[in-house]
Amino acid sequence: MGIKRHKELANGRRFRRDHSSARTSSLKHLQFSWADAISVTEWKTYTSAIRALRQEGIEFLVGGGFARAAYTGHWRDTKDIDFYVRPEDRGRAERALSKVGFADYYEKLPYDRAWIYRSNKQKVIVNII
Repeated sequence: MGIKRHKELANGRRFRRDHSSARTSSLKHLQFSWADAISVTEWKTYTSAIRALRQEGIEFLVGGGFARAAYTGHWRDTKDIDFYVRPEDRGRAERALSKVGFADYYEKLPYDRAWIYRSNKQKVIVNII
């Protein structure tokens, strides 16, 4: 069955990871529900961003730490969520987030606006790439 390890996250939550030598499939049921590592406040904020993009009919892909966790089951603490949109949809995506209370992060920490739009709401960062 493999060695079970526990890792304590900064917020005190624990998860269990199975380090078996025999990996059958990346689609195998995960031992750790990585979604449990995200606070309720963060989930609500991420959900509001997803709903805003969907309501505007903007297609997107999730990238970064969330994509890695969903694909591999291995969680990496992340400070944000990345949405990849088509270049022609970037402006619409920025406006959609603004409508639901997201603000441009540039005033807090300047970033290169040529390739990314960083927004925040309730101290949670949402990126449009």
